[in-house]
Amino acid sequence: MFRFKEALESYDLAIQKNPDDAEFYYEKGMAFYLAIILANTLDEMNRLEEALDNYDLAIQKNPEQADYFKCKAITLDKMNRFQEALDYYDLAIYKNPDDADYFKCKAIALDSLNRYQEALFFYDQAIQKNPEEAEFYFEKANTLNSMNRYEEALLYYDLAIQRNSKDSQYYICKGLYKTLYQQQIIYMI
Repeated sequence: MFRFKEALESYDLAIQKNPDDAEFYYEKGMAFYLAIILANTLDEMNRLEEALDNYDLAIQKNPEQADYFKCKAITLDKMNRFQEALDYYDLAIYKNPDDADYFKCKAIALDSLNRYQEALFFYDQAIQKNPEEAEFYFEKANTLNSMNRYEEALLYYDLAIQRNSKDSQYYICKGLYKTLYQQQIIYMI
């Protein structure tokens, strides 16, 4: 944790020397976000608000940088403020509609709100923009499972595996949901 405080002090010094450089605010916000992922303690959770403040400053200094909006949205997701996060994902998508990851992140937030049909639309957008990214197919499969559409989900797990056969999580989920799908068929008989 000492290095984290040291890093924050360095960001503060950089900001003091050049308060108009949006990148410094962004990086300081990222430092808080990464510390929260690593520590994930109640004490660190209170720093999410500080991370949001720094993202706001970065956005204020450079409102054309789509990643700032995405990172703020991710932080809002971590705070379970999904509706607000959706607004920031929309802004990131508006600023850079070619980044498929923004569409995937918005879909995940929609999943968190149980808005599965909308999530599927955004997964499809991500897949259309980057059809080689296995994670997009995997996440879409998970959403289809949440909708009890097991047969379709299995197809998307296969597509994820075709694109990245080294990720064991894809196989585990496929096996789990294949079992659930088979049980569903048995119960129907």
